[in-house]
Amino acid sequence: MFVYLFLLAAIASSSPELSTTDVEAQELQELIAIFTADDTMVETVPSAEIIVANTSVDMPEGTAITITNAIEPSMLEYKHWTGTYSPETFTIAIDGTEVAQGSQHTLPAETKAVDILFNYSFMNGMRKGTKTVTYELHENSTQAQITFSWKDDWQVLVDNGTAVKKVST
Repeated sequence: MFVYLFLLAAIASSSPELSTTDVEAQELQELIAIFTADDTMVETVPSAEIIVANTSVDMPEGTAITITNAIEPSMLEYKHWTGTYSPETFTIAIDGTEVAQGSQHTLPAETKAVDILFNYSFMNGMRKGTKTVTYELHENSTQAQITFSWKDDWQVLVDNGTAVKKVST
């Protein structure tokens, strides 16, 4: 930046052989003002164009909560010393409604807690089970994603909630 200022100053104070017009001198002064101005620029955006990306802000009453089943097949693989196994069946239900992989389920805005049930079966039913995990959703949440890990105590994980109870059957 200082190089530009130096060059502009040199041009502005050049010898009389290089005559400058009033317009050129004014443009040089404007350039010097631009280069010497504060580097931080503030751009105002009309309030209608502001997009809120944080889900923990106060949302208007009646905003629904969207929960996405983001469980991928690789998350369901179980590694055992005899090999790596994937369940033949694996289902997720949110408050009693089955939600397919990649699909979403919408809950009313006033929902505070959600029950997530998962049902699995390995080796033609030789290893199977059903577990229900209850999550309290974080305050003012409008969305959440469900993931899965056999190594986690809760196994089914909700990114915008806190696990409070697990029931195995």
